[in-house]
Amino acid sequence: MPWMCCPIKDLTCKLRRLSRDNVLSCIRRQPSSLRSLIDTRSHKKSCNGLAKVLQLRVLQLIRGGLEMVADVITALLPFLDVSAMSDGEILCHILSFEFSSVVVDQITQEMCSAKELRRLHGKECHLALK
Repeated sequence: MPWMCCPIKDLTCKLRRLSRDNVLSCIRRQPSSLRSLIDTRSHKKSCNGLAKVLQLRVLQLIRGGLEMVADVITALLPFLDVSAMSDGEILCHILSFEFSSVVVDQITQEMCSAKELRRLHGKECHLALK
């Protein structure tokens, strides 16, 4: 999932291509404590906040390990057969449920360029690409 390691600025640009309604529907799915921080009158600021929350959620799932991901899958998508899925596909299913499939499709549609991949920062991004 190279998109996960893209800079926030690039994720924000990808999310800004979505309509304001799509972004707002995604924001409404978030806990009320996050909604007030993300939902602004500016589409750009809302997309920026959403990109940050999205990246933090992915990092939380990766750091939580297999047990946490298994618990989340069991709670959110109990009938999903994950036996033939890659880790990236499982994470995308979780994110699609928690955020929206429109948002996940938008950010995974265009992968990071080689130049952006060279600018990756942090070991977690390198580990996530493996």
